[in-house]
Amino acid sequence: MQFMVSDYIGSKLPNLQGIVVAGEASESDEEINTSELNHSMPTLRIDKAIPSSDNASSGNTFSAFHQQGQILQPKYNSLLHTKLRDRNIAFSRHLREALKHIYVSSTKNLITNSQNLFKTQAAIQDVSHNMRLLTNDLFRIQDKIDIITSCNILPEIKLPN
Repeated sequence: MQFMVSDYIGSKLPNLQGIVVAGEASESDEEINTSELNHSMPTLRIDKAIPSSDNASSGNTFSAFHQQGQILQPKYNSLLHTKLRDRNIAFSRHLREALKHIYVSSTKNLITNSQNLFKTQAAIQDVSHNMRLLTNDLFRIQDKIDIITSCNILPEIKLPN
């Protein structure tokens, strides 16, 4: 069973504390430096809306579990974990938007190239048709010239080679 960071959005989270590991600084030091952290990282918009119903078909979203009566809650709810979840959600959204932009622009380029290929194909067919007509006309002219030069009734005509 997979859990996504976006699964926790919109649910009420209990105030859980992080685990203190021997030899490491406490989380309160991190909370003091949050203003410095905010200036060093770029600002990201965070979408805290519940995922739409079209995402529920994937089977691993909040709404799919919520319908079954289960409410997913994160293991930790410290300031650091909250910020990490928010940054991960924002990063995921930005990544999806970038991929969507690439996909849409590539699709537009493919459509444009297909239309240009159809136009080129039509132009080539027109040129081929006109070349066929021209070749037929030249064969008819050659036949008429052969008839005229082979006719004994007319005086002898000398054609330059």
